[in-house]
Amino acid sequence: MDFRRIRSILKKEFIQALRDKKMRLVIFGAPLVQLFLFGYAVNTDITDLRTAIYDRSNTAMSRGLGDAFTASRYFHLERLVDSPEEAKAMLDKGQAQVAIFIPEDFTSDIDRQKRGDVQIVVEGTDSIVAQNAISYSFRIIDQFMERRLIPDSPGRGKPWIEPKMRIWFNPDLKSRDFYIPGIIALLLTVVTLILTSFSIVKEWEIGTMEQLVVTPVRPIELILGKTIPFFIIGLIDLVLIFTVGILWFAVPFRGSIAFLAFSAVLYLINALGIGIFISSISRTQQQVIMATFFFLMPCILLSGFVFPIYNIPLALRWLAYINPMTYFLVIIRGVFLKGLGLEVLWPQMLFLALMGAALFSVSVRMFHRGLD
Repeated sequence: MDFRRIRSILKKEFIQALRDKKMRLVIFGAPLVQLFLFGYAVNTDITDLRTAIYDRSNTAMSRGLGDAFTASRYFHLERLVDSPEEAKAMLDKGQAQVAIFIPEDFTSDIDRQKRGDVQIVVEGTDSIVAQNAISYSFRIIDQFMERRLIPDSPGRGKPWIEPKMRIWFNPDLKSRDFYIPGIIALLLTVVTLILTSFSIVKEWEIGTMEQLVVTPVRPIELILGKTIPFFIIGLIDLVLIFTVGILWFAVPFRGSIAFLAFSAVLYLINALGIGIFISSISRTQQQVIMATFFFLMPCILLSGFVFPIYNIPLALRWLAYINPMTYFLVIIRGVFLKGLGLEVLWPQMLFLALMGAALFSVSVRMFHRGLD
């Protein structure tokens, strides 16, 4: 074994890896950026649950109970609603994760019957969040009873509040029902983005891109020829994953298949646009791998796939709000578990349409500029 030859090869590889400015940025800059992103985004503490309260009793006792919830760091009051239908609409749209219904005879029941009933409805699509919301609710009610309710009196006993819990959309709190729709979004992103970027960069690596440029094929025709096959593959993967999720994992599907397919088309346009963008700034497959990794990890962690977006610090939350996967996850989980349609999910659909058009046009322009 000749260590001089080994040393020469090592020297060559280090020089080759570090002489490229883009590669130096990826090697040293990307880990630091992702460390800060993940350090702030990865947070399993559930706080500031969006809460709606319908207080028909409107007494000092009932208002005190509502204040006990919203004064804690676990619940954040979104709105005092005027009807049960308004609270239900907030749960459907994702504007609230918890709805508290205090009946009209809440205080009088405590005075006379020694028990006040309170209904707490939890949006259960995310089973982890729902379980935490239930646990926090019982804890706050126990603390409220200890502080506010009158003590035992002879012959009457101590009054109490009995919470009646209801879980909507995922009554069994199965985490599988929450994550499998998200996996559909994840796999569509990975497959279409990687295949598109690799397909284009491969032409640069083997030297055939120059041959394609001198042919009568226009740049937009070249891009469409490269992306349409992966667009179709993405749709096929959607059908495959959807079928397995429904038949094998028994994930409930309460929405419209046509609406799901249309939303997937809009999302695939976004993923293809990002794939073209990555290929326009890369010339080797190694650069594609690093650029894809640099994009995918923040895309997943800052989308609500694992961790709730409202747990992300405000300074980083804007990254989640410009992430197409964030909006597609809201759509696909809403269609699967809630049976929602365009009347509720139109803001997310509009964002995907506008962002997809912007990403695709910018990426095509950058690709065209790279050919010059």
